[in-house]
Amino acid sequence: MEHILQYQKSLVDRGLAFDSVRLYLLPVRRTFAWVASNWPKQYVNICQDMRLSRRESHSSTYNEEEGNPYLSIHQILNFLDWLARKNGQESLILGVALQGLAGLQLQEALRLTWDKVDMDEETITIDGVVKNRYRIRKIPVCKVIMWLLCRIRHSVDPEKLIIPDYAAFDNYSHAVHRELRRWNPTVYIKPKDLRNTLQTEAIDAGWYGYYVQRYVGHAPATIGERHYHGDQGKRLIPLLREKVVAHIDGEIGKWEAPLDSPIIPGPRLVVNL
Repeated sequence: MEHILQYQKSLVDRGLAFDSVRLYLLPVRRTFAWVASNWPKQYVNICQDMRLSRRESHSSTYNEEEGNPYLSIHQILNFLDWLARKNGQESLILGVALQGLAGLQLQEALRLTWDKVDMDEETITIDGVVKNRYRIRKIPVCKVIMWLLCRIRHSVDPEKLIIPDYAAFDNYSHAVHRELRRWNPTVYIKPKDLRNTLQTEAIDAGWYGYYVQRYVGHAPATIGERHYHGDQGKRLIPLLREKVVAHIDGEIGKWEAPLDSPIIPGPRLVVNL
């Protein structure tokens, strides 16, 4: 046990995150559990009472670089533009757009099917296997997402997945991580954290609130929001379009897009002054 604790301390001293320490120790803990289960009289599972503390994974000194990483909306657009210029990246393009510009969780994006997309209403519906009932929602999406959906959708089965090439979420995560490193080696962000873009931008710009929380599927924060708020169901759609999507489209409008960008809908007029 002393050797295992020394190993754990060495991992913490390296500054590894809590999940990294947990994963490094996982094969050790499973091995002891397996041996003790097979030969209970000869061996004891010395890791049985071992507990990992998240406190040990954080330094007690101030670090200016510490914080939750995220990509801005403009960085998401730059990444999408780069992906769109490569062949065979349609699935990753839609996944990154749905996470970064619509706040979908990784699993929500991977489970989305074409029959949940309303091209006329410009909305998507998230339901089925979800974390809780507040994750079930219909949300309007920005023009870039609708443009990408229209570009990629041809004559597909309505029940077919929008992102069909990645049956397991970890395969998708590895693919996104690989392309992120190729696009910009200085960027380090977990693919599941791409959904942080929308909420962080909203907080920084001052338009974060009830409607953003509903948009991304967060549970109501107060009793009033949970029981007495009157804007529910289909009545919420125009409000989400006004309170959330308008801000997203506004920020996209400030993006210095390349003139030949494949992710911007329609021809653009260039005026020489």
